[in-house]
Amino acid sequence: MTVRTQLVAFGCVLLLVGIWDFVGRLYVARDASLRTLHAQTALPLPPAESAGAIRRRMVGWLPAIAGSANEPPDPADATAWRLSLVGVFTQRGTAIAVVRASLPAGGPVEKLRVVEGDTIHAWTVAHVDAHGVILTHGADTQQLVLFRRSQPQPASAGPGPH
Repeated sequence: MTVRTQLVAFGCVLLLVGIWDFVGRLYVARDASLRTLHAQTALPLPPAESAGAIRRRMVGWLPAIAGSANEPPDPADATAWRLSLVGVFTQRGTAIAVVRASLPAGGPVEKLRVVEGDTIHAWTVAHVDAHGVILTHGADTQQLVLFRRSQPQPASAGPGPH
């Protein structure tokens, strides 16, 4: 047997092994039952836990964090939100304010469009005008302004122009 015939025989063996591998790995029969998907069954999820419940559980595991000063503020607490005025507009004679609400420790940021009488995280919008918004929460009052009026600069103590 010559080298050439040996190479041809070896090539044929490799071709047969390649076909066998294709049939074993990649070939999908035309049987329709192999192509049908079975219905997925939904698994029940446990109810979501609140941040306070998770923190209490963590304190049970790690008591050293119980007195942590870095506790996140409660989003349900009206005073926990930092409110700032983005803009004031008028539409058909109604003053509309855009207020940005965020938590000091990070987290969700909300941009809210409000008019007089609306509430923002337990703060009631008492008044909206071109200069700002007045919010009330019980006896507390908070004023959001677009621009702070600058204080007049005192006259210079040095010699003036002659």
